[in-house]
Amino acid sequence: ADCVNAGSYDTVVYCTVCDEEVSRETTTIDALGHTAGEWVVTKEAEVGVAGVETLYCAVCGEVMKTKEIPAISAYFMAAEGTTTVVDKENGLIYGIDTEIYDLEGYVTYEGGEVEYIESENGFGTGTVVNFIVNGEVYESYTIIIFGDLTGDGVIDTYDTAKLAAIANFDIEVEEGSAMAIAADIAENDGVVDTYDLAKLYKVVNMDITLPQVQEIVL
Repeated sequence: ADCVNAGSYDTVVYCTVCDEEVSRETTTIDALGHTAGEWVVTKEAEVGVAGVETLYCAVCGEVMKTKEIPAISAYFMAAEGTTTVVDKENGLIYGIDTEIYDLEGYVTYEGGEVEYIESENGFGTGTVVNFIVNGEVYESYTIIIFGDLTGDGVIDTYDTAKLAAIANFDIEVEEGSAMAIAADIAENDGVVDTYDLAKLYKVVNMDITLPQVQEIVL
């Protein structure tokens, strides 16, 4: 007999003189049934896709039961009550304050963890924000702080110097780059020019404030 099949054996009586068979009785043994082993994850749950856990027989290895592992609920979004913009289409985050060191309080997320890859000068324009789910990058964004061209999260004379160099064609800036977006503050026309420089001078001199939610032209 095994887990699923019945077995049997014969009890035979022989003549003690001539060894002829005198009688035979067949005894049936019921199938033993499966012996539960341990549950094994046979398909990992993914974001939006359920996984599978399987129970195998410890004796024969046959599948005894399966059960569903709930799909991972993962999201990354702007925190309620903030001006934060999480632009999933263009992979950008803006509408945040200057001089911050992370996005705590600006975004909310579940089912993963956040990784920051800071710009050369710190946490500011150009900082990459990766939302990691199951050890892999699920969503990736680049931070934009309008007026912060140097990527340190501060709007100051270093930024005006950088914008002046761009407007005067002393340095080139790649169209659609984080720096180009952060510099396009006057007319939001996708062009970095003296109009943007004039406005940034006013911001640095504290004559005006610079909104961190603006139209972006790519």
